[in-house]
Amino acid sequence: SPQSQSQPQLQPFFLLWSGTMATLSVVMTNYNHSHCVSRAIEAVVNQSRPPDEFIIQDDGSTDTSVDIIKPFVEKYAYIKFVNSEKKRGYIPAMQNVTSCASGDYLYIVAPDDYLLPGFFEKAMNAFATYPQAGLFCGDQFNNIAGTTEMVPYEMYWSDREVYLSPDELADIYAGGNFPKSVVRRDEFVRAGGFITQLKWHSDWFFYHVIAYRKGLIYCPEKFFVETIHQQGEYRFEGMMDVQKEAEVIRNIIQILKCPEYIDVLPYFALSAALFPLSRSCVDHVMKIIDIKDVPAQLLMAHSLYVWNMEQAALRSEQARRGSEQEIASILEKINILILNGSIKDASGLLDTMENAFGKMTQILELRHKIACINKVIALLRNE
Repeated sequence: SPQSQSQPQLQPFFLLWSGTMATLSVVMTNYNHSHCVSRAIEAVVNQSRPPDEFIIQDDGSTDTSVDIIKPFVEKYAYIKFVNSEKKRGYIPAMQNVTSCASGDYLYIVAPDDYLLPGFFEKAMNAFATYPQAGLFCGDQFNNIAGTTEMVPYEMYWSDREVYLSPDELADIYAGGNFPKSVVRRDEFVRAGGFITQLKWHSDWFFYHVIAYRKGLIYCPEKFFVETIHQQGEYRFEGMMDVQKEAEVIRNIIQILKCPEYIDVLPYFALSAALFPLSRSCVDHVMKIIDIKDVPAQLLMAHSLYVWNMEQAALRSEQARRGSEQEIASILEKINILILNGSIKDASGLLDTMENAFGKMTQILELRHKIACINKVIALLRNE
């Protein structure tokens, strides 16, 4: 079962709907990101609607990160600093820093990513318009690590700001993914937060659970830049290990079958949420779960369909190559028969091949070759 987290008591949400100003907590955990952590912090404090609290936790960095963070803590009263002298690791660190948050809404920022202007203002205004929503998201840029390349990542769910109910979202989702989102903190807690067994997919999981319980607000604007494909990155390294990734997917399936999540399991299945699995990962998942289990079949259905199509295409390609090799072998045999003067045998094989494969160019060329030889033979006989 998911790991539970102790969380501060939340105010009833009807207070927000009755006019009380909603509060926003931003949290970040840092480990040895001295090269970029100041950029991430500056992007938060320069927002037109700053957070009500910004909790920065250093997870035992051995570089100069703490020295870079401290001036921000001294300058901004709403920044709280949590220093861990010993590294906890990504999931324990995130569990700790999110448990310190007290706002009605929560945003989790990574030290190697950075926000674009206006994100928090847009999000909080949208929640005021659609208080029933569980999260707010938009589009983003993906920065390929080590380059200046910025690749737009766009959901295309709407051409304007819109609230999507769980049913509407599942209908258009089609195996996509969520950009990082501002979430309702009570729903974050209810979703289980950073679940240990889900490792690098923990945030992917709670974003989906929240969206499939409360719906989301989508705004077709780019709100932040995410750095991707970094060597040594927790998520990247984990997902590159097929066996480890398959084990995490297994855990996702097992957790979704728990009573606490059975309400969102149909949405995960309907939206093909597990679609991005690679064929090799699907192969491993099939070995470690009971595929006769109906919920597992529902969750894996789309991935299995794609995997089967890929397998069928692979088998078709192998069969094509096999046929080409067989044809080439027969054609070579016919060519040898012609060179050896066995014209009748060669013609017989060509007839058989033409019946099986039609008038192939190679067959026509060999027939032309035989015809030329027969003409030469006929001329010689006439002489």
